[in-house]
Amino acid sequence: MYFGLFGHFRDPVKFLLHPIRSAKHKGSVVTGIGLDAFTGQDWAGRKFTSLGELTGFDDKGTYNTSREGQFEVGDPKGGKKRGQLTARDFLARNEALRVEQIPSFLLYETRSLLPIPLQSSLSFLSGEYDAFVSISRGLGFAVSQSFGEQNINKLLEQSSKRIFTEKEETDFYQIIDDAVESKIITENVARNRRSKFRNNQINLKNVKKK
Repeated sequence: MYFGLFGHFRDPVKFLLHPIRSAKHKGSVVTGIGLDAFTGQDWAGRKFTSLGELTGFDDKGTYNTSREGQFEVGDPKGGKKRGQLTARDFLARNEALRVEQIPSFLLYETRSLLPIPLQSSLSFLSGEYDAFVSISRGLGFAVSQSFGEQNINKLLEQSSKRIFTEKEETDFYQIIDDAVESKIITENVARNRRSKFRNNQINLKNVKKK
């Protein structure tokens, strides 16, 4: 979680490195809506939830293992995004809005037209912001909430259990680069994560060959 103090001074560089993302942040309302539909993600890179996820009726099977304090064998994997219009998915990349995402997309864009304090309150109630971020943004402070390092660790855990596709590998390395750029992690940490990911995948591929 961090306060953006010098963001405007970095705008020219941001436009060069991430033109679509920057256009979302700085463009008009109409431009923002069009780019949201084109990428299937909001301004923060969160994908729009499907109708099943929004209503809590998304059937994703059940867990085959247990994790203390989180889930038990047989617990459903779905239903965790009920009421959320957007959700973090670090393996998701820009792709056009899908039919099942349209309800969340329309509700999100309608909410975006409301006064900022009301937007923040609704985001808190849906679980997209925590209380601190919601109150701070409602008061007009440029506060952001980072999910990067936690999700990088989750992806590393996944990389030790299954072989990633070529696209997923590319996405993972992009996530690491974005985290360094946003100062979520240092370059040394990034180098360690890249190496660990690469070794996990090599080990799995060697086992598969045997």
